[in-house]
Amino acid sequence: MWREGMLPLSSWKCIARLCDSGLISRPCPCAFGEEPGFVVIIRGLHAETIRKEVMSSNSRFVVVNGHELRKLRLALGWTQVRLAKLSGYTERLIRKAEHGGSLDMSTLLNLAEALSTPESRISVDSLTIDIVTIAKKWVDSFDSLKRKMLPEIENYLAEEFVFHCPGDPAMAPFVGIWKGRDGLQKWLDAFFDFFDDVNNTELEYLEGEDRVHARWVVYCSLKGTACAPVRINMHFQFVDGLISRIDDEYDTHGGAVAIEVAKEKLREDEPPRQIPVG
Repeated sequence: MWREGMLPLSSWKCIARLCDSGLISRPCPCAFGEEPGFVVIIRGLHAETIRKEVMSSNSRFVVVNGHELRKLRLALGWTQVRLAKLSGYTERLIRKAEHGGSLDMSTLLNLAEALSTPESRISVDSLTIDIVTIAKKWVDSFDSLKRKMLPEIENYLAEEFVFHCPGDPAMAPFVGIWKGRDGLQKWLDAFFDFFDDVNNTELEYLEGEDRVHARWVVYCSLKGTACAPVRINMHFQFVDGLISRIDDEYDTHGGAVAIEVAKEKLREDEPPRQIPVG
């Protein structure tokens, strides 16, 4: 139950971004409807606009910081059964959350509220690992640091990490399946030994449960010769908040043609061989 100008925190909980933008005030204690609780006051916008914004935010899946969730639960002296009962969820869901699984935003907000006390309000940010941010860091590091990117992202890789780069191995040395951190470094070395300049443009990220899809257009050069741009679709799969697998599903046909055209141009630009006389 709510009215224009106010939102009960128990009904529309995803308010942090709106607070930061100044569109609504910080939560304040107030009797509302049938139960006392926390409400937020809307500033200058119709309540329906805020409601739609909140509902849109609540539908997003996030990766739980399971270690932090468990630490907060134990600090209160609660069992998983106790937290499940107080938050209105099953013990199985609590186990999933503490193992770093994905939950929708509204569920995580309810867990944060259950763990909060009058002395300490638990924020959703403290209970989440943003997989989109991790994927962006990977792509940004690849673009800026090239073969030296591994130290920047290795803490985000699962122990059984796999990198898959499809295509014809005869076309390029970086095609294949590469395992672990060492495998990724070997792929990076092979890729940047082959191409001497790489630039990413038109980046876009799509998020699903435990997955992020990064799309962009890459411009590469081969021994100083520009290749035609190729569209990349890189799929990041997450387990317990870490990257477990990356599938680099680029346009393999377009990539092969671009490389072959560049190689042909290099051959054409080679000076004619001098044949010794005599």
